[in-house]
Amino acid sequence: MLNRIIGAGLALLLAACSTPVIADGDSPATVRLFPRTQIDGRLTVGLSGLEWHRETNTLIALSDRGDLYRMPMQADQDMARIGRIKLPHRLNDPEALRRGPGDRWIVSFEQGGGIASYEGDAEGMLMRPARVLRPKAIKALPQNAGIEALAVLDFGRLLVISEGGSGDLRKAWIIDDAILDAREYPVSDGFEPVDAAELPNGDLLVLERRFNGFLPPFFSARIAYIAAATLDTDQPITAETRISLKGIITSENWEGLAIAEDQGRMVIWLVSDDNQKWPQNTLLAKISLADFMALKTGR
Repeated sequence: MLNRIIGAGLALLLAACSTPVIADGDSPATVRLFPRTQIDGRLTVGLSGLEWHRETNTLIALSDRGDLYRMPMQADQDMARIGRIKLPHRLNDPEALRRGPGDRWIVSFEQGGGIASYEGDAEGMLMRPARVLRPKAIKALPQNAGIEALAVLDFGRLLVISEGGSGDLRKAWIIDDAILDAREYPVSDGFEPVDAAELPNGDLLVLERRFNGFLPPFFSARIAYIAAATLDTDQPITAETRISLKGIITSENWEGLAIAEDQGRMVIWLVSDDNQKWPQNTLLAKISLADFMALKTGR
């Protein structure tokens, strides 16, 4: 989690800066601000995982403290806390959330190096996980360099991408049941992968974030487009293109990514992690997938 990397000094430097607020609207990209407040006695901070639950048409967010929320998909809806997920033994700091086949929720944990699956609706994550996987290769990742991005592929396979690696490559794995196929994810320009989601055609979007330093804008974000064919080769995973989010949505520490259907169209949802530091914010953004694809193709 970037919170531990930046440290307490960032909070002091950020405190002197103002924060833009972009309201809901009819534009292709809209952003909502959620002031830091308490819901059921818990501060709404540190959201890092995001997923759409098709069966109930709800957007579910997960914080790095394990708090689970229903996020509003419409302007007149409010954020609601579901509860705190049941953390598996020796695993904490959840970073990514995905809905898998067979009515399962899949959560990756940066601290402890593992992945857990929970059954049922979102409330099922408040119960003991049905299965926990802690592969040696993932447990061996350095602290604060564990799994950040998680995607569900065809046939229930998982793609996990870490912050750990050397040079311009980050360690990644395709997991089929308990069998790991080691891969590599190329990075550039200081951007790190923080989440991933599969598109309806099997291709992937990978959210990448960069911490720019102690002068604004503090963060930059972009989305990499990964063709499905590159996942089944022995070469490093290849991004067909990367689209900067500058000028599309406000600068923040965007960490969670989800693909959803919204009123008959596909959209990209993004959530930001406020690092539990003022004046960073919890923001929820919606971008039309068609508009994103137009940027990808240059139309």
